[in-house]
Amino acid sequence: MIDLKLKEYIEKNILPLYEHNFIGDGRDRIEYVINRSNQIIEENNLKIDDNILYTAIAYHDIRKDNNEENHELVSADIMLKDEFLKKFFKEEERIIIKEAIEDQRANMINEPRNIYGKILSSASRNSSVEQCLERSYKYGKKINPKASDEEIFDSAYNALLNKFGENGYAKFYFKDKLYESFLREIRDLLSNKDKFMYAIEQKKKGMECKMFEWWFVENFFYWGQSNLLNRTDFDEKMCQKEPSPLAQSEENINGAMGNIW
Repeated sequence: MIDLKLKEYIEKNILPLYEHNFIGDGRDRIEYVINRSNQIIEENNLKIDDNILYTAIAYHDIRKDNNEENHELVSADIMLKDEFLKKFFKEEERIIIKEAIEDQRANMINEPRNIYGKILSSASRNSSVEQCLERSYKYGKKINPKASDEEIFDSAYNALLNKFGENGYAKFYFKDKLYESFLREIRDLLSNKDKFMYAIEQKKKGMECKMFEWWFVENFFYWGQSNLLNRTDFDEKMCQKEPSPLAQSEENINGAMGNIW
């Protein structure tokens, strides 16, 4: 059971900081890692301190927006200097949390130094092919916004093959049926590059349609239904909004309108 004072402090002061992170590494990602941690703990019947694990998860990506390469070190340092945590935890407990945060990256050469680091590292992994493709495309667009889709797709393929392929560097430390199923699926997809390229292209198109649908619902009543009854109005209103991070293609405008109307 997580201490209520600790939970309240983190929810009020720490989790809002994730709003500054890139899409896919925000507050919803913390909820994902918490849920996956609970699944791993239950499946393996692990005995852990809930407060230590919750704190490690809450702080582990806290400054990923500013320092992608060394974010785990920055995050661990912020946790270690937190005055509330100094009063709440013993010194040795804060060191355990620090080590867990530092050791969470998938490309770590050595195993995490404690069980909390192993849980955090394992729970942070993608567990669905859909999620994996979406995060890969968004990350590729973030680091190289001028790259073509083909370049982003190709880079994603190589990165995922290096991470999740038969000899990939991503490790998991517990029995985890969900992750094992994901590995089989992603490796099957990676075994055929053409199949992978088609899958990520379809995922990208689906993401665009969802964005248009969300945009439409947000603005439908603002402009009034009568102003959006024809295709010309729809296109013009779309162009007046702030440009989407994804391409506003003819095909996806059609798809969004078709799904709504």
